[in-house]
Amino acid sequence: MKKRKIALCIIFTFVTFGIYGIYWFAQLTNNTTALVNPAKSIPGGVAALLTLLTFGIYGIFWAHKMGKLLGGAMLLLGKTAGNRAILYPILEIFAAPVAWALMQHTINTLLDEA
Repeated sequence: MKKRKIALCIIFTFVTFGIYGIYWFAQLTNNTTALVNPAKSIPGGVAALLTLLTFGIYGIFWAHKMGKLLGGAMLLLGKTAGNRAILYPILEIFAAPVAWALMQHTINTLLDEA
């Protein structure tokens, strides 16, 4: 697992017309699973596929779950987390790459602390 440069991820997502975004989505899921280790989690590729098949509806649920997991991990480190479980789904609806960028920033912060 490695830190990703958020600006490059956003640029690649737009340049590839969203194809890199699908990969980034899957990697966000896999990295969060590796960091937080929830007992019941699905692989990133499956999460991306479910989001595509449900026309984004699963992505809203996924964003809520990611917010809870990443927020909890930040609290364990003694950092303020805010209410990410509400913020991420709202951003997922209106501006998904912004939500992913915030998730990636949190993952990068967790990797710095580990």
